[in-house]
Amino acid sequence: MIDTHAHLHSRQYDADRAEVVSAIFTAGLRYVLEVNIDPPGWPVAQSVFAMDARIFGTVGIHPHDTGRASLADLEALRGELDGPRILAVGECGLDYYRDYAPYDVQREFFRRQVRWSRETGKPLVVHSRQKREGPSAHADVLAILEEEGGGEVRGVIHCFSGDLEVARRAHALGFKLGMGGAISYGRKKNQEWVAEIADAIGPESFLLETDCPYLTPHPHQAERNDPRFIPQIAEYLATYLALPVEEIDRMTDAAAIDLFGFGKSDAPSA
Repeated sequence: MIDTHAHLHSRQYDADRAEVVSAIFTAGLRYVLEVNIDPPGWPVAQSVFAMDARIFGTVGIHPHDTGRASLADLEALRGELDGPRILAVGECGLDYYRDYAPYDVQREFFRRQVRWSRETGKPLVVHSRQKREGPSAHADVLAILEEEGGGEVRGVIHCFSGDLEVARRAHALGFKLGMGGAISYGRKKNQEWVAEIADAIGPESFLLETDCPYLTPHPHQAERNDPRFIPQIAEYLATYLALPVEEIDRMTDAAAIDLFGFGKSDAPSA
């Protein structure tokens, strides 16, 4: 199984990062995508990539952090995309839920990172979150992908929270949908939602992710998340879709390898 969205460079792992990384692969994971979120965290993220050949990385600035970063900070990261262990652009996108950065600033940072994806051919890791009422981050994310991507970018909508129409539009643009621990919260409602999306666009569009150290699946919400919870997330998805967990493993691994290139000849492997 593959964790397509981890933040092992988070301060929450400072005391035991090496032990966690060792345990991930002992537990049977194939690869982990370590997702950068801001310029200050980049050196630590690089140190995580260096800990194991099965960990790969992304380069980008999270929408929460666009209020503290400058466009010069963003451009200073641009050259890091050429690194041999960097598979994607992000985490980038729009967050209209927390209001940590002005929306116009978030949109400008996101547009630039979509252009990076188009220029480099590397996929996007996209964050899209909104309030129940107010402007739609999902609509703005999709509009920017359509305007800036020019039909030439692919990626994943991480921690997908949109409705069926958003899922269809994202799928039409070549985007996968990230499924993590949040699907285990409000299980009956989420089972219906996941099944509806799978029926519409196919379960082959799903990727497994933890977003660790956040969003630990039920009943472990009080614990720190890490990639060892990926099998449990796969079990929830298997239950919701009435499929063997082995089939979820096969489909999500294939989707992740197709999108990011884990283990392909142009990417180092373990």
